[in-house]
Amino acid sequence: MQSHAGDATPSGAASGPSGLVELPYSTRFFAGNTIAGTVVPAYTVPASYVAVIRDIEVLNSSASTDTLFIAAVVPGPLTLTLTKFLSLAGETPAQWRGRAVMNAGDELELFSVAEAWEVIISGYLLGA
Repeated sequence: MQSHAGDATPSGAASGPSGLVELPYSTRFFAGNTIAGTVVPAYTVPASYVAVIRDIEVLNSSASTDTLFIAAVVPGPLTLTLTKFLSLAGETPAQWRGRAVMNAGDELELFSVAEAWEVIISGYLLGA
């Protein structure tokens, strides 16, 4: 699991001629597995950055049908379901593509109902 929470600049960032941070074109925010019945914190947007979630790749790696929820958690009591993969058969991959903007301090969380899933989440990390 990759997290940049608390970093002044994300790992791999370099300073450009103007002194501004030049970031890689795409960033992997999470690559890992869920734990059945447990909320998995996947990524927290670092201070002074905005994340744009562009692509989510999932695989229900079990033999059973299951549901996966991916949520954007805004500081405070607000949790928004970014996407969900409902009743996906075992050993089945799926994909979400979009442009969900997350501000500094926002978190991504994963929750699978009964099985473990393999998940990769990527997009852009931009200076705010």
